[in-house]
Amino acid sequence: MTINVSWSAFKDSFTNKSLNAQYVQSGDTYILRALDGLFEIETTIQKYIIVESNEERTRPVLKINEFGEHFYEDEIYLVQIETKVLNADWSEFELNYKSTFNKKIEIIQPFADPNGYQAKFQGHISGALSEGSNNIDYQVTETFYLNGVRLLVKDGSFGDYVNFQVVDKDNLLGLGSNVVLSEFGKKWYIASDSEFQEDVIVSYPAKVNAGLYIRLVYVALNSGPLVAFNLFAHKKL
Repeated sequence: MTINVSWSAFKDSFTNKSLNAQYVQSGDTYILRALDGLFEIETTIQKYIIVESNEERTRPVLKINEFGEHFYEDEIYLVQIETKVLNADWSEFELNYKSTFNKKIEIIQPFADPNGYQAKFQGHISGALSEGSNNIDYQVTETFYLNGVRLLVKDGSFGDYVNFQVVDKDNLLGLGSNVVLSEFGKKWYIASDSEFQEDVIVSYPAKVNAGLYIRLVYVALNSGPLVAFNLFAHKKL
């Protein structure tokens, strides 16, 4: 919603609220806009304004005296004069404000950092697993960058371990179906006395393309474990 305000109100909001304001110039007109919360405020400044004034003038008026003689007498009358003068608001804007307008607008994304990554944390949980090797697959629906994982295991046994893989199940890359493209965790033994297996986070993110799968291979000594994992995923903006 756009609200039209005076130049005085506009500059007060701009100054007191540190708004990011923009201007465009069309001939002898500045159009100023700024976002103020949920609203957009707008004002215009004309280069020239019309100043009205009254000027006294005289004109001869024909009259008749008491003897019936005609004569002329000057009569004073007022004429309204319109004068185009430079608008003080225009001068004030150009001198004190114009250089601070039209700054690059930074759009801040929630959970985003200055390097252009936005948090897209994702999680997956399994049903009860059987004894032996179990594949738990999570399809990546949009390309993200992965730099860590949190593993949760309930009813695991000492000696159970996991492998973390990136898998092309659907032959997207033309290398065949169910091809393991990367294995970023191998034979990682779980702690059987705790469901929380600690976070593993590295400083460098790995790109995982949409359509691929994150696969957790859980090797269980006994049947019944429940497994969940949370991915520290980030989207490149």
